[in-house]
Amino acid sequence: MFENCGTGLRAYDNTGFTIGYRGSAVKRVTIRNCNIGIEPRNASQGHIDYVDIDQCGEGVYCYNQARFHLLGSTISNCTRFGVRIDTSATWLNSTVNPNTFIGNAVNVIEYGYGTELNRSRRLIDNHANIVTGK
Repeated sequence: MFENCGTGLRAYDNTGFTIGYRGSAVKRVTIRNCNIGIEPRNASQGHIDYVDIDQCGEGVYCYNQARFHLLGSTISNCTRFGVRIDTSATWLNSTVNPNTFIGNAVNVIEYGYGTELNRSRRLIDNHANIVTGK
């Protein structure tokens, strides 16, 4: 558990990371009451799996071409954003093991060419369906 801190976990400068990888519903990482729960930045990449982030300013703040896969996690009661994506960062919001967003001021916000990869894929698929009529 990470509690009452500036940043719970930070990955920067092209760092590969796994947080809660291969966890489960009962074996979870908890981050609570931090300014930022998890901060991937500067071309870092990794997994955030089976993590509970609660009562932070921002649950996950990802920026500067960093990326992460969020799977089976709960982000709740964040006062600014559940997930904030900025400056060409990307994230994969798992549809296989969905994430839960509860009581955040804003669940997800994307700035500066940051985007959710699943949404981009859905937009491409929808466009292909329109063009081909399938």
